[in-house]
Amino acid sequence: MSQKYDWSPQNRKSTALSVYLLGTVDFDSAVFLQERTVRDLQTRRDTAGSLMLCEHPRVLTIGRDGRPTDLPYDRRELESMLLDVKRVQRAGPTLIHAPGQLAIYPILPLDRLDLDEDLLGRHLQESVLATCEELKITAWADEHDFGVWSRCGKVGFSGVANLDGVSCHGFFLNVFPDLELLRVVTSVKPTNRIGSLIAQCTRPIAMQKVREAVIRHLTQRLGYNDFNVFTGHPLLRRGRRNSHDLAANR
Repeated sequence: MSQKYDWSPQNRKSTALSVYLLGTVDFDSAVFLQERTVRDLQTRRDTAGSLMLCEHPRVLTIGRDGRPTDLPYDRRELESMLLDVKRVQRAGPTLIHAPGQLAIYPILPLDRLDLDEDLLGRHLQESVLATCEELKITAWADEHDFGVWSRCGKVGFSGVANLDGVSCHGFFLNVFPDLELLRVVTSVKPTNRIGSLIAQCTRPIAMQKVREAVIRHLTQRLGYNDFNVFTGHPLLRRGRRNSHDLAANR
């Protein structure tokens, strides 16, 4: 008689972290993937988690700390700059996202990992600082939040959210984005402008190398000895012009 296995989410057992390299993904699709993963982890009892890394086409997001004064233009002017405006539930200020900025999204069962929103923010900050040190880029911790600074300005922005015990959103690292575009918002003081890693280097920086270092340092700090790296996501299908179809909606 064959043995029966119960594969229901609440009875699965895993201590692994699934890492997804998503490439360039529109913001709505990335939020959808995170929300689906959050719901899955909320039904489980183990410490399995996910880490998604991607870049976004240009979009403007307003976090919980965002203010109307962060936007020097009205919505129509922003749309003329091809900037959609989205309010999100993450911590952090108003930010513009664009290719060349690495979005780091850890979706983790916080309680089962003995984490909270602040401690996860600190782990993300320390992982980015360790990555900068490895790349021989001088960077330091933000005095007021979990961001990262360099000589050319603020290069890393924390924006973690906690959805009933599971984290989402995360951290945004400016590797080589269009700084003129990112500096449209006034969430950072003019005397401490938004910067990027490439702005203070005399050599090119490969996004692949930055991703690899972030994954290595973050998994170590989170205590995941077992992690699996995937290119793409089973719920994500690429279409024309870097748009995406979500298989779950089909």
